Amino acid sequence: MTRKAKIGFAVAAIALVAVAIGFFSGGEEGEITITYAGIASNDTRHVSFLLSNGFPYEISCSCEIWEPFHDDWAPVTGTSYRELGHLPSRCTTNFTVTVPSATRWRVEVYAVKPLPDNIITDWRLKILEFNIDHRGPDLGGLLLMGYILKGTNSPAMLGNKPVAEGEK
Repeated sequence: MTRKAKIGFAVAAIALVAVAIGFFSGGEEGEITITYAGIASNDTRHVSFLLSNGFPYEISCSCEIWEPFHDDWAPVTGTSYRELGHLPSRCTTNFTVTVPSATRWRVEVYAVKPLPDNIITDWRLKILEFNIDHRGPDLGGLLLMGYILKGTNSPAMLGNKPVAEGEK
């Protein structure tokens, strides 16, 4: 192998490593956490949670109440989905939910990076809406890649109190 070929090979290897580092290091730099904060003041039908944004950017959050279903968890029948709003970077906020029942339940929290206001985002959302309306394939993960963040859930609750460890 000539000297030029060896140098070319070394430069190509360095470039490949740099591209791989840039591609694979783009992971999430934080997380969202939800903690039981107690019964809301003067009302045992409402429970308060503390939501923390560990990301270095603002996120938009929503939540949904889930109940045990067979050996897994599923959303409560009906409308339990609720927008929580925007949460600034490295910030915490309280939110309150109505206790759905005296049985087990938990809160699932979803987070997304705010979507840019441009024509590409408008088209992405129109495609998603069309697919939902016509029961097409779930393209949300593909069309919103990089904006949908890993969600989290609250501790399992029994009525308005957290379930004790080991209790099912």
